[in-house]
Amino acid sequence: MKEIENILTREWRQLSDNIDRIAPDKTGLDMHNINFHRHTALQRLAARYRRFAIMALCCTPMAMTFLNSSVFTGPDRVYIFLFYIAVMLSAASYDWRLYRKISSISVADMPVIEVLHKTWLCRKRHLQFIAYFLPVDILFIGIMFTMSDGSISFLCGIIAGTVIGLIIGIKNLRRFMADYRKIFEGND
Repeated sequence: MKEIENILTREWRQLSDNIDRIAPDKTGLDMHNINFHRHTALQRLAARYRRFAIMALCCTPMAMTFLNSSVFTGPDRVYIFLFYIAVMLSAASYDWRLYRKISSISVADMPVIEVLHKTWLCRKRHLQFIAYFLPVDILFIGIMFTMSDGSISFLCGIIAGTVIGLIIGIKNLRRFMADYRKIFEGND
């Protein structure tokens, strides 16, 4: 019996040494380097939707530049002003709605299938929103091109803004979809 105890003790120490070599003890780490505020994918999605809704509302007053711009003539200013406000308010309200839906999902209180279903619906609405607003944005850019006075610097600004907007939009869409993927994979 004593021999079996010795063998087990020796094997246990070897296993412990092997584990320490593979993964050193992290209890001595500086506690300031550890992130205690890690967010779940649902929390990141809600925060991102909220941020986008607030950004769209903050961008709405920029419509005043269309009224004061010398690039647009006569009543064209008013049409572009109203169109821009409608787009920004629609985007803000839609993002706020998705923020509220994602925030209402409670992993602790809801069954897993309900959490996945609500998350899937939010993802679906997000993609529908993009499918709806992409042509609207293209229409807005086209209207700005046709209603402008043809100033080269203004047209270059429209092109640069479109390219930068596409890059930022695709980058953020990838982040949104990565969070949705993490939820569906159950990695978070």
